[in-house]
Amino acid sequence: EDILAIMRRLSEKPDCLIAGVRRFDGEDVPWKSAFGNKLTAKVVSYISGIRISDTQCGLRGIPRNFMKELLNVPGDGFEYDTRMLLESAGKYPIEEVGIQTIYDSKENHQTHFRPVRDSIRIYRILGARFITFIFASLSSSVVDIGLFALFCRLFRKGILQMPAILSRVPYVAAATVLARILSCTYNFTVNYKVVFQSSEHVGRSAARYLTLAAVQMSLSALLVTGGVLLLPALPEVLIKVVVDTCLFLISYYIQRKYVF
Repeated sequence: EDILAIMRRLSEKPDCLIAGVRRFDGEDVPWKSAFGNKLTAKVVSYISGIRISDTQCGLRGIPRNFMKELLNVPGDGFEYDTRMLLESAGKYPIEEVGIQTIYDSKENHQTHFRPVRDSIRIYRILGARFITFIFASLSSSVVDIGLFALFCRLFRKGILQMPAILSRVPYVAAATVLARILSCTYNFTVNYKVVFQSSEHVGRSAARYLTLAAVQMSLSALLVTGGVLLLPALPEVLIKVVVDTCLFLISYYIQRKYVF
């Protein structure tokens, strides 16, 4: 019955990935299964923007063209199911079809899912993009600091003349501005081409990126200042780390959804 329902929906929408989804709010559903599926669905949504109620159900209707692409996708089992979802992003809309949820026992349900091993494999795949995003941000910081040190040295020794637009500001401020411009250019390029592999127009993405960077910097200054005033006993660096970490997580979501 469920297979036929998937088949009918696929015939109606041949360019969509048809995903069978189970309900996890029944009394006979093991809490570990319900919690694991809901958590993974949230992570998939945050990392990739894909909204799906059941990430681990293997009953799916696959478009013919997508089948050819999936031949080159590595992995098997639950790992492959996850890769399939990520591969569909931006190419094949996901249509959900409710299917029967059958568990032989709430306490001793037999499943092919290996909680530790399969979870590690799934979250390793999901975390790959986010880890790349972290690396891009960290490497941008290294580039920023390195260029700042280089410009300071060049300005001090007179090897490099101050740009006309910055001729009236101290060399430290000039070095900061120049280093930040170049490091932001590097960060944008890596995020655009590697992290998000964006197909958006580069000009539009760049404008949104600069707007986000300006807002993020302003919020950081405002929130850190407020935190220092409200919690004078805490070190300023600790407050900044907490604030910037929260802004970093929000920034990833905004960049994925609106910038790239």
